[in-house]
Amino acid sequence: MIQALSPFVVQLGGRFDLGPEHFAERHGALIIVAIGESVAAIGIGAFGKPVNAQLVLAAVLGLAISVAFWWTYFGSGDDSRGEQAMRAAPAARRPGLAIAAYFHAHTPMLLGIVFVAAGVGEAVSRSLEQHLEANLQAALVLGVGAAAFTGGTAAFRAALRTGPLALRLAATAFALATIPLGALVSIEAQLGLLITGGIVMLAIETVTGQETASVAAGE
Repeated sequence: MIQALSPFVVQLGGRFDLGPEHFAERHGALIIVAIGESVAAIGIGAFGKPVNAQLVLAAVLGLAISVAFWWTYFGSGDDSRGEQAMRAAPAARRPGLAIAAYFHAHTPMLLGIVFVAAGVGEAVSRSLEQHLEANLQAALVLGVGAAAFTGGTAAFRAALRTGPLALRLAATAFALATIPLGALVSIEAQLGLLITGGIVMLAIETVTGQETASVAAGE
C-alpha cells in the first residue's frame, strides 16, 4: 500500500534518472514472461489427461488468447509508443510517468495474464467434466483477468497519452460480460468469445489508425 500510494504525495522528479529504452524494454520482458507462463499453464493442466477433442479445443483457445494478449500490447505498438513517450518527456517528469504507466498500469496487466492462465488451466484440466461451480470459478477468473489486462492497457495509454481509450474500455466491459457465458454454457465458449472480441478490437484499431495516418499524410 505504501509503495503504491507514496508517489502521489512524494515529489519524485530530480531524484534519479530513468533510461527510457531500458526501462520500457524490461517491463515489456515482464509481459512476455507472464504470457510464456500462461502457455506453460496449458501443459500443466493437460498433464495426465486423455487427449480428446474438448481438451485440444481448450488448449488451442488458451494459446490463441495468449497470442491476443501479445498482439494487444506489442503488435499494436503500445510498447514502442510508451518508450517514445518516456523519451520525449522531460527528465523531471519521467519518474512520475514511470510509476503511473509501468507500475499502476502494468500491475493489472500482469495480474490479468495470471488470472486468465488459471482459468485456461482449469478449462484444460476439466475437459472431461462439467460442474457449474467449477465453471463459475473459471469463468470469473477468465472474465476478470481479461478485463484487468485490457483495462491495464487503457490505463497505460492514458498515463502516457499514446493512443485512444474508447475501444480498450469497451473491451474491458465486454470481457466482464462474458462471465455468464462461461458459467452457464462452457469455458471454451467464453474463451472463443473473448478471442473474437479481442480480434475485433484490434482490427478496428488497425483500420482507424491507418485512416488517421492517411488523413494526416493528406494534410
